[in-house]
Amino acid sequence: MEAAKVRKIVAKLRRHLNDGRFVLPISTQQSASRKAVASSEPCWVSSVELPLPEKQNVHQCLFGVIEGLGEGHEKVDPVDAAVVGAEWVGHCQAPEALTVASSGAGTYERLMKDTSSEVTLLYVHENPRLINDLLTFVIFSRGSPAASRSAIAKMAKLTGGRCLAVQYRVAPQTPFPGAVLDLLVAYLSLLYPLPGALHAPVSPSSIVFTGESSGANLCLSLLQVLLELSRQQKTSTPTLNWNGQQVALPVPAGLAAICAWADLAQSLPSWTNNSDYDLMESGQPRASQPGFPTCAAWPTDPPRGDIYCDLSCLCHPLVSPCVAKDWTGAPPLLFLCGEERVADSNKIIAQRAFSQGCSVAWEQFESMPHIFLLALESLPHSHLAFERWAGFCKDCVGGGMRGSRGMVFEVESLEGRAVDVGGLTEIGVEEALGYMRGQQSRRRIVTGCARGKASL
Repeated sequence: MEAAKVRKIVAKLRRHLNDGRFVLPISTQQSASRKAVASSEPCWVSSVELPLPEKQNVHQCLFGVIEGLGEGHEKVDPVDAAVVGAEWVGHCQAPEALTVASSGAGTYERLMKDTSSEVTLLYVHENPRLINDLLTFVIFSRGSPAASRSAIAKMAKLTGGRCLAVQYRVAPQTPFPGAVLDLLVAYLSLLYPLPGALHAPVSPSSIVFTGESSGANLCLSLLQVLLELSRQQKTSTPTLNWNGQQVALPVPAGLAAICAWADLAQSLPSWTNNSDYDLMESGQPRASQPGFPTCAAWPTDPPRGDIYCDLSCLCHPLVSPCVAKDWTGAPPLLFLCGEERVADSNKIIAQRAFSQGCSVAWEQFESMPHIFLLALESLPHSHLAFERWAGFCKDCVGGGMRGSRGMVFEVESLEGRAVDVGGLTEIGVEEALGYMRGQQSRRRIVTGCARGKASL
């Protein structure tokens, strides 16, 4: 596929569908995006609940991190910890053994028998909170583990391991930091399962955080929570109270960020410069603009200017990880993306982590749009991207990820050319903050509705 052909296809799709006539209310998007999508790979699925122990201080620790990383002016919505839903997903070696309803301890035992590696992916699906129109809804809408099952099952097959796909609470009903809190509970549940859990304790050396788009954002945010706890406690391995005991909270074996949406202000130059290759709109999110259809979920009460968080939080490192200043102590990191609008935010994190001594793998695919490997699965570019993604995860768990590497894959030949991870972008964290604050200042609170449409 030639770059010119990609631009032509993107322009045609955007012209026909991305013109604002097909805007869907948030609650409609959420309902439709949670529907299960059949997987192309046979897989075991075991649904579980990850309860919160009576004695713990997870909530207290997280809000301490939010305060420590913030600038003091952020308005953070009160969010309580809750039981977290999830699915264990693993490749099925004998498809004829699958039942119509896969769940429970028996299914999990079969899943474990079919695994061939120690890889355990804490998988975070993307969230349709940022979808603006019918085009991006159709292509990107994967608002639950069941809706993302095709990609999850493929990763389980390629790694030979198992995936814990988390059904975290979504915005606007549960704003920041609800999703981050759910992921922290899920990670603790992997390390220290409560009585009655299907799984045995999982070593952090077997766990890789991974997700796509806004799910990758949450993975990076969760890692920043672990790193900030280390800084606050002045130790390489922080602790917290879980089930009445003080337990260690180490970093995982690695983190694979796929097309990470790490700038929620949507402000960096690539939002404009890479428009020829991406299907997403630029500028302010549609839900923050007049005329967006209202529903029970949006606008919120009390009102906010962003679906995910209060506007004062847009530049917080747990909301937009591209402005996190310190990645020291992070495990090996993979940033895999296309030539898309979110590329700059990925470059900033990758380059800064590399400069601070982290092992970083940078892999970019020329002329490819946002989450191309999920939206355009049949392309050879997508097949290669999945292989690179899975290979990184296996290397992290197997101890084979050493040093850093940068690679750009050409759109026509798919040949990779080496690039310097230390020279990906001229944009630093402070300059990124400048871009983001400028966009933040232009946003307005969505205060009510008139004739079924949101108003400012």
